[in-house]
Amino acid sequence: MSLICYLFLLIAPALAIRTAIQSKNAAFGAKNSFKCPSALTSKDAWAHAQKLAASRLVFGGVLMAVLGIAFMLVMAYADTVSLLFCAGIAFGIQIIVLMVVMMSIEMGLQSHLKPSAK
Repeated sequence: MSLICYLFLLIAPALAIRTAIQSKNAAFGAKNSFKCPSALTSKDAWAHAQKLAASRLVFGGVLMAVLGIAFMLVMAYADTVSLLFCAGIAFGIQIIVLMVVMMSIEMGLQSHLKPSAK
């Protein structure tokens, strides 16, 4: 049971970092990249979105990995009920970190696009 929790705690950081690496040099409209409607408005917006996504997803992935490892150390000394509770808290924190990273990418892209809209 604990091995499954440990693996799940490392999946989100690994996916965030993998997406960051793939989006770093993604072609316009590429399948494995950071996509949102505002990023698809122009090639300049696309390039800026990929640049933001690469840096911020790496930061978020590393942060989630560190938090996951910290929770793994706590869970090593927990019984089954505490293990599930700690894993639930860790998953919740990872979701919050990922949502904050996505919102920061969107806000950065909107601030980049706003001057050109005038």
